[in-house]
Amino acid sequence: MVSTAVNLQQQLDNATGGSRGQQIQVKAVSVAMRQVQNIGEK
Repeated sequence: MVSTAVNLQQQLDNATGGSRGQQIQVKAVSVAMRQVQNIGEK
């Protein structure tokens, strides 16, 4: 799941480019990490 999230982030980064893409990437990473933690708790 995490690997697919990374791939999506890379696609977004390539599509938007620049610092805006990096901001989206950071948000996506934080969301993905939260999902992983939620799965771990269950």
